[in-house]
Amino acid sequence: MKIGMVSGRFQILHLKHIEYILAAKMRCKRLYIGIEAPDHIYREQLDEREQRQFDLENPLTYIERYEMICQALLEFGVKKAEFDIVPFPVRYPEYIMQYFPKEAIYFLGISTQVDRQKRRTFTKLGLNFEVLWEREKNDRDITEREVLDRIINDGDWEEYVPKSTVKYMKKEKLIQKIKDLAVHFKS
Repeated sequence: MKIGMVSGRFQILHLKHIEYILAAKMRCKRLYIGIEAPDHIYREQLDEREQRQFDLENPLTYIERYEMICQALLEFGVKKAEFDIVPFPVRYPEYIMQYFPKEAIYFLGISTQVDRQKRRTFTKLGLNFEVLWEREKNDRDITEREVLDRIINDGDWEEYVPKSTVKYMKKEKLIQKIKDLAVHFKS
């Protein structure tokens, strides 16, 4: 295959995300990585409590996630010329084709209701997709939420993310940013 595509929120990029991305990359020459919820436009449709929850579950900006993914893929030996990172409009599927080539194979790892909805969306749009695996939610080892909770509660989290992600988060003071959001959420 020439072109592949994966997507996710990547809030916080962890090793299971890398497993997913690399599994797709092994099946294509060029991989597009779509960042879901790239901005907070959708947030404005929520009430105040839902907005705070959204902020806590989506603490990183598009560019912060872009940088983490790029650095991690380079860390794992993927050449920059073999991947691109772009926004992925998961809430607005009618715009997906504005970001990704129609001939791409859309790779899915399925373990949540959101993943199953993506499969239905891809089917409805007539896109070619391949399911890399289907796992039960509790078979995923670690989730974004669990990594965030470990950061918030000063737990062990570094072993679950790429080394480049740890370095980037410390350099950009993202650990404190996440903790501050958690405090704001509780108030």
